[in-house]
Amino acid sequence: MNKVLIVEATLHPDTADALSGAVRFVLEQNGIEYERVQVSGIFEIPAAVSIALDAFDYDGAIVVGSLIGQESITLNTIYQECARGVNDISIHFSLPIGFGIFMVENEAQALEQASAIGKQAAACCLELIKIKNLYQSFHNDSGSGYKN
Repeated sequence: MNKVLIVEATLHPDTADALSGAVRFVLEQNGIEYERVQVSGIFEIPAAVSIALDAFDYDGAIVVGSLIGQESITLNTIYQECARGVNDISIHFSLPIGFGIFMVENEAQALEQASAIGKQAAACCLELIKIKNLYQSFHNDSGSGYKN
């Protein structure tokens, strides 16, 4: 049985609920257990994932949240640093992560896109878990692995 961590930014509660609901729907449809962690904004997401991984084992993680406002250097930087942090964690821990963080100009756009983005993030995480499980089975059977 796979267990997935969901980390959701709740700065925009209605959007966060739509994102999280879509993620949970996909996971439940696939019989996947999950735990939810909520943080204020997306900048805190990489730290929350890292802290959770220090305490528990997960087969994957899904991160969701939204940045709402006019495009600016500040919003772009927050988004890029969150994406970088999440990607660094994924690579360092070989952890499948579905990325459902997005930027829009207003709440209406966020609500319109949230469900599809949440479902896509969950589907991507599950796809990566399958890939990881496949390659782990090859590695366990043959003793092979990347050796640099």
